[in-house]
Amino acid sequence: SGAIQDDAVPALKDGRVIITNVRGFTLERAYQVFPDLPNTAEIINLDLESLEDLEKMRTWFQWAPRGAFLIFDETQLLFPKSWREKDLERFDYPGGPEAAHAADRPMGWLDAWTRHRHFNWDIVLTTPNISYIRDDIRMTCEMAYKHSNLAVIGIPGRYKEAQHDAQLNRPPADGTIIEYKRIRKQTFALYQSTATGKTQDTKAGKSLFRSPKLVLLLALLAGTIGCVSYMG
Repeated sequence: SGAIQDDAVPALKDGRVIITNVRGFTLERAYQVFPDLPNTAEIINLDLESLEDLEKMRTWFQWAPRGAFLIFDETQLLFPKSWREKDLERFDYPGGPEAAHAADRPMGWLDAWTRHRHFNWDIVLTTPNISYIRDDIRMTCEMAYKHSNLAVIGIPGRYKEAQHDAQLNRPPADGTIIEYKRIRKQTFALYQSTATGKTQDTKAGKSLFRSPKLVLLLALLAGTIGCVSYMG
């Protein structure tokens, strides 16, 4: 949800071509939520469970138009860490470097990831755990963002975003930029979060406000703040 709201929606409003495998995220839905989108906006939605679409996602740099915005979900399934150097040779541009230059395309796997900005491509990758992502991809990432669902502590529709270096598996204890964000209702209308189409927040955890000690602490804090404000 955060990637759709913070990254995909602005790209749509800029009239860009979006290439994605986010389930149900289609141009038809986008126009229902944002009827005034530029007529250049386009969404190419690919199915992770289709072998043909899976191959298209893996070879995105051989066909994606310049300036496209790519947002891939479940990245660990698209680009497995088990691939070795020999496996990556199949991504070399057909005909070699000269053919790639003539077609204005990357020469191969590493060229695509390291020079994606040269082709005006922006890429957002999501995964349950950043350690699943290949090192050669992580080394080209500008930044990583860890999202924590606040529904686990009884605050549905909100999440904590911690920004950190993509080379790290988790945000450092000190100096991390943290934001608390809310998912707007219109964001949920843009895509289908499950195969059944039914959305529900996590049932893990429990509400903070069910803890008597915490409620008492919050009450005391609220009373203190009220007193200070009143007396000031």
